[in-house]
Amino acid sequence: MIIKLPLHVIYFSHIHTSALIIRISGSSTHVGNLILTKTRATCMKSIQAGLDRVRPRLCLFQLGVQGSEFLFIYEKTAKHFIILEKILKQYNMTLRDSLRARVARATARHAPTTLVPNAQLTSPARWESWIRKLVENFYKKFWFYHPVKCAQGVYARRPVRSGSVETYTCPGGTKQQFRRFLNPNNFFKFGYGRGGEFAQGLLTILKRKGVRARLLLGYWHGADALWVEAWHPWRRAWIPLDPAHPHGYGRKFPKKRMTVVALENAKGNFVNRTQFYKCTNKHCLD
Repeated sequence: MIIKLPLHVIYFSHIHTSALIIRISGSSTHVGNLILTKTRATCMKSIQAGLDRVRPRLCLFQLGVQGSEFLFIYEKTAKHFIILEKILKQYNMTLRDSLRARVARATARHAPTTLVPNAQLTSPARWESWIRKLVENFYKKFWFYHPVKCAQGVYARRPVRSGSVETYTCPGGTKQQFRRFLNPNNFFKFGYGRGGEFAQGLLTILKRKGVRARLLLGYWHGADALWVEAWHPWRRAWIPLDPAHPHGYGRKFPKKRMTVVALENAKGNFVNRTQFYKCTNKHCLD
């Protein structure tokens, strides 16, 4: 019997390490456990051979929420990818990089032009004012529906996903459904979404304006979030932008023990931004 499961995979490289974040939908987590077991075995052989003397914390494996998410960090070698490819081929599974897909599709035919007035970004003050107003108006114009508010002030936070549709069930049995969008045209048309849609929509508008920007992924304890960074040409630094927050200009996502990666274009390499977001003082190095 061939099992077909959707996979979401994020790759990033930093010095001598590589990582895979794999989310396996459905209840067939034995595939994920198989991947975990096989790659751990190869990793342990590398440790015994003394290949990680310089970086002893390589080969870290973490099982995520409900046994459906896996974070692999290991030394940069082709052996693990060969093992992973064999397992995926056995179960007729393919790798899909959702972050690269969002960056590649960050274009829209009818992006809203009423969010901010048209202005020439010819000075630091004008640049900061325009970006700040864009982020604040973004939160006001579009509906961030998660978590879903039920009757009597109770919230439903754990949706069941089938394809692109998320179903939230309230304590009384009432259900609400929302469609996830990978194309920003649909997000601008229907006006609602979660972090992925908000970040991709903001990235689309910034790119249309000619502002250099990139997509950020933060991953922690089996959950993840997306936001944007814009390049400040006068300060020569990346400015965090969280479009799903009313004061998202310069806001660092407040999660501890979070791994953060950035991707500027769909054909580029991931940049590890974890240290920047862990820094809490005013003199963090970009």
